[in-house]
Amino acid sequence: MQLTKAKGRVIVDNTGAIAKIPVLLTEEGPLRPLLDYCLSIKNIRSSSWMNKLLAAVTLFSEYFEKNVTEEDLSDGKLPHWKIFSNFSNALSVGTFDLNTGLDPSYLCWSPRDHQSQRHVILLLTDFFEWMSNTYPEVSNFNPKFTGGLYEIKMKKIAYEFRRSRAFLGHLWDDNPKEEIPLTSPINPGTCETGTSYEFPDEKFEELIFKGFKYAGKYNYRDILITLLLHGAGFRSCEPFHLFVEDVNNNPNDPTSSLVCIHHPQFGSAPAMAEALATEKPFVNRQAYLAHYWGMLPRNRIGSDYPAGWKNPKLDEKHYMRAYWYSPEYGQWFKQFWDLYMLQLASIERHHPFAFVNINRDPIGQVYSLENYYSSHESAVRRIGLPYGKQHGTTAHGHRHSYGRRLRRAGFDPLFIQKFMHHKSVESQKIYTEPSTEEALEMLEMVSKRQQSFILLGDAK
Repeated sequence: MQLTKAKGRVIVDNTGAIAKIPVLLTEEGPLRPLLDYCLSIKNIRSSSWMNKLLAAVTLFSEYFEKNVTEEDLSDGKLPHWKIFSNFSNALSVGTFDLNTGLDPSYLCWSPRDHQSQRHVILLLTDFFEWMSNTYPEVSNFNPKFTGGLYEIKMKKIAYEFRRSRAFLGHLWDDNPKEEIPLTSPINPGTCETGTSYEFPDEKFEELIFKGFKYAGKYNYRDILITLLLHGAGFRSCEPFHLFVEDVNNNPNDPTSSLVCIHHPQFGSAPAMAEALATEKPFVNRQAYLAHYWGMLPRNRIGSDYPAGWKNPKLDEKHYMRAYWYSPEYGQWFKQFWDLYMLQLASIERHHPFAFVNINRDPIGQVYSLENYYSSHESAVRRIGLPYGKQHGTTAHGHRHSYGRRLRRAGFDPLFIQKFMHHKSVESQKIYTEPSTEEALEMLEMVSKRQQSFILLGDAK
């Protein structure tokens, strides 16, 4: 089953509305069940999520083609649950024979870690369950059944999954009927790397004033984004939804900025747009973008400039306010924002987003996350820091730094929840848990304190 990923433009009804979603192409055209599934969830799932789903379906299809025959699907030949259990095992241990180093299937898979394996399985589980519920006629496969060869195979897979579901448990490696083989995947549990993921706070000022300075010029745009991550704890995707109108002077401190990142779909349209509207005022940003700019929100499937949205806890009126960890971050932001606005004033834009291409074509186009990540990495290396998650020097390391600084400062967890815009107070634990270094320092401090008590007792 040869599958090729492509970008699809699907006309969904007679209104002419087009959905832009990734599709898997076969020799007979798009794989229709997967296309229908993606259309059914296009308003709640991101492009990156769908690309991962397509990759998971491709993996299973490749495995199915190499390892399962029509005879295997007949009753008594191969237990149906084994198809899925064996696939899960192949993800975990790879497809090479450990004795010979050969792979007769030619899949040439290396072992995947547990988290990656589990993610593939959960994506496929949701898809197969949706498909088996959507196409109940698949149980008969009578001569009247229509569909191409690839579509029929995919629906058969879903049917076999439905028949096997009771044997598989929550994950496919759980089988209550037989003893789990020694090669079956086992959850290794949650592990620490021994290194904190937070960006080193003592290097942040150097990053801003030296890392983002190249050939004698500051990169105001990327400094602003990084200040939102490190100084206000936003997720790395969230600043990319910012409109120019979302930044104002702080009424309580004229030297600082008040920044509000609105929900990309349901946030209020800019006040200026409301005032200029000749028809019904725009009720939200999705309507505003569609009517005035012919664009989708950046979190919607089909957006030409995708940016994620993690469903955070909003402050009010569908926006998140920036809670600066200390006043200097808000003051730096205002200074660089004013300089950036001078840059932006001379650039033609055909969208309302604040962050745009400045020095690369197309000038004025919406700025992408990928370009920011590349710029951030260059800035990190420019000040002599190693780059990587294990060093805390990726863009997401700033949010970890923000959370840990709040915890060290003694903030109540409910305040940390509000500042970091978590819906659950439990969500902050990954950002505020002590690092290995802190744990060792605490043990050393307690040991020294106990030693002091012993010496004090001896003196008496």
